[in-house]
Amino acid sequence: AQACKEIGFFAIVGHGVDPIVVDKAWKASQGFFDLSTEEKLEAKSKDDASYPYGYERNEKLIVGKTKDQQKGEVPADLKETFAVGPSDP
Repeated sequence: AQACKEIGFFAIVGHGVDPIVVDKAWKASQGFFDLSTEEKLEAKSKDDASYPYGYERNEKLIVGKTKDQQKGEVPADLKETFAVGPSDP
């Protein structure tokens, strides 16, 4: 919990996933996030109600922390994400 609060993420180690698979995933992720905003927006969900996954950028993600930020409790959340999930959430 401390890593999530102070750093914003954590990494799981000792999971047994082949290092080649992990390396390919990191490279694919970097390749995606190196794209222009316009290109990344093409991967945004067309219908969040039926498929709430895909690309999201900071403007949407920062809204939930606005009140805490105004109190000076948390820094701005300037991140982008790409979420995947089941086709029938």
